[in-house]
Amino acid sequence: ALAFACCALRLAQVDGGLGSPRGPDRLLARIDARPAATGADAGDARRILRDRPVDGRAFRALAMVAPIPGERDRLLEIAVRRAPRDRIARAALADRDFASGDIDGAMAQVDALLRVAPALQVPMLQRLLALSADARGVRAFLRQRLATDPPWRTALPRALSADGSDPARALALLDDLAAAAPLHEDEARLRVSLLRQGGRVAEARRAWLDGSPARARDPQSRW
Repeated sequence: ALAFACCALRLAQVDGGLGSPRGPDRLLARIDARPAATGADAGDARRILRDRPVDGRAFRALAMVAPIPGERDRLLEIAVRRAPRDRIARAALADRDFASGDIDGAMAQVDALLRVAPALQVPMLQRLLALSADARGVRAFLRQRLATDPPWRTALPRALSADGSDPARALALLDDLAAAAPLHEDEARLRVSLLRQGGRVAEARRAWLDGSPARARDPQSRW
C-alpha cells in the first residue's frame, strides 16, 4: 500500500479546542487531531451520529476502529458516499485496494483524492511515479488520466522535478504524454531538460524546436 491515509490524516489535523464543548464539529476535530485511531473515536463518532445521522466523517471514524475488515470496508464505503470530499476515507480506500491488488479500484480513489486534496497532489504523484514501474496499471492510469487534463495535472511538473524523483521514470511518463497530446508549456520545458540530462541531446533539441513554431522556422535560434 502507498499509505495515502497517513498523508491525508496529517493534512486534516485541526485544533480540537474549537467549537462548542460537546458539539459534533469539536468531536470531529478531536478525532482528526489524533495521530492514530483510538477506541475513544468510536464513542465520539456515535455521539456525532446521534446529532447528524448521515455524517460521513463519523462513519469513517467508526471504520478506522472496526475490528473486522469487512465491517471496516462497509463503513468506509458509506463514509465516501455521504462525504465524498473526506480525504482520509478516500485515502484509506486507496490503501485498501492497493494492498489487495485492486489497482483499478485504488486508482479511482486516487483520482478523486487528487481532485479534493490539492495539498496532497505533489507527494501523491511522487508516490505514484515511484510505483509506476512495478504496479500494473499505474503508469497507464497516469498516462490516460493526464491526457484528459484533470485539474491536478498542474502539479505534475513539480512532482516530477522534486527532490527524490527518478528522472528516468519522469521522462518516460512525459514521453508517453507527448506521444498522446501536446504537453503543457512547463511539462515541455521539463522534458527538454530531462532529455538533455539523459544525453538525448538531438531529441532534446527537436522537442525544444517543436515547442514553438517561430523557433522551428529558425534552426539557428539558441536553446
